[in-house]
Amino acid sequence: MQSNNYVFFLDLNRKGRKRPKCTFQLREKRNKELPLVRIDIIGRPHQNPDGTHVAVPLLKDNGNFKLSEQDLNNLILCLKKALKMKKIYFDWIDKKIQFTPSKTNNYITITTPFLDMYNDYIELIVFKGRDTQYVISDDGYTLDELGMLEINLNKKSKRRDYFESILLNFGVKKSNGELLIGFNNLNEFPDAQNRLTQCMLQVFDLLQTSKNNVIQYFKEDVTDYFIDNNIPVGEDLSLLGKSGRSSKFDIVIGRTKKKRQQAIKVINTPTTSNISNPLFRIIDVRERQPNTDFAVIANNIDQAISGDFISAFKNYNVPIYPWSDKEKWLSTFQIAS
Repeated sequence: MQSNNYVFFLDLNRKGRKRPKCTFQLREKRNKELPLVRIDIIGRPHQNPDGTHVAVPLLKDNGNFKLSEQDLNNLILCLKKALKMKKIYFDWIDKKIQFTPSKTNNYITITTPFLDMYNDYIELIVFKGRDTQYVISDDGYTLDELGMLEINLNKKSKRRDYFESILLNFGVKKSNGELLIGFNNLNEFPDAQNRLTQCMLQVFDLLQTSKNNVIQYFKEDVTDYFIDNNIPVGEDLSLLGKSGRSSKFDIVIGRTKKKRQQAIKVINTPTTSNISNPLFRIIDVRERQPNTDFAVIANNIDQAISGDFISAFKNYNVPIYPWSDKEKWLSTFQIAS
């Protein structure tokens, strides 16, 4: 269920021998581990934080917690509507999903109704496995697409840690560039398909993570690029400014006989609103650090660097290096032999 600002999950659990046992649970996507509402019918007795006990089911004859006949009828009506929604959802899935055998009959392509980051339908393949009877795989699509966007998940980084945690949460393995799940019984197929699809969607969210994470990922990309090109760097070095305050610089390249020390601010969103803080820091420190050159590396992959941003730094003789041109300006930071 989705509103303008929130996405909600409606959970229904009717497993177990007790009938008509049912658990109804409502969660919000950004805090999935914290249910907003949970109702148990024919469930286990419950202890409140104050030590009082509530018997379940929550019928009007219970001494500790009472529902009127009208309240109970409203609850039943709500559950019936939820079950109807569940049936509509699965009917929609059945109509939208497509199975296409390969010409050689050695795998089956599954076209799901779910969309990837390009609004293309997510496709999976199923084939005979070695260690398990069957394997469902993304056929290498997920990592191939991230690789084309220069998102490297092979090196140790916060981004890779997040990626590996996603795989672990969904029980998905990475093998030879593919994301896959093995299973032995066809009854396990729906669950395996759902887990792999949801895993892929969450991996694609690596491109749409929170602002702080995106900034951190861009810093890591810049740092890794320098290291890959044999440029020794320091990270998050604080330099004292004229104001008496210390300012942190994302990347610092040490001084040599032929080059001065270089202190770099890495800006993920080079817009007008992001001028004052980094520019002030550079101006404040520059007078106290005469043997240091200052520069900005700006991320212009998703959006162009604003004209105001360029003009402001140019007025104070601070060079801006666009990330898309990194191969052109790399030599500026390389250590002279």
